[in-house]
Amino acid sequence: MTNMTQASATEKKGAGDLLRFKIFGMPLPLYAFALITLLLSHFYNAIPTDLVGGFA
Repeated sequence: MTNMTQASATEKKGAGDLLRFKIFGMPLPLYAFALITLLLSHFYNAIPTDLVGGFA
């Protein structure tokens, strides 16, 4: 991976565009984090117990 201090202006612009890109109004990094968290919690069955504090 290229060091950002050595990256060309075009590469820096591309990285900035990715960080500002939005899906359903959410920035791409936040959307990716939410999607990965949701998928992992689904596969490990963590959502129902975490939402109600484990008392269900």
